Amino acid sequence: MIPDISVICDKIGLNDNNYVEVPTLIIEILSPSTAWIDISKKLELYQNFGVMEYWIISPKLLFS
Repeated sequence: MIPDISVICDKIGLNDNNYVEVPTLIIEILSPSTAWIDISKKLELYQNFGVMEYWIISPKLLFS
């Protein structure tokens, strides 16, 4: 599972091709087809890996 946006606050784990540590912040932007996965499965996964912040953005709520 790949997050929409990842924020990395330190260079440990960063190499030439990718990042192999846990991001400090992950942001998911909800869409109707993936909202359930973002709210349930990804939330649990990111908690288990120790992500410090997990933000869920709902454009529908913002612009309705």
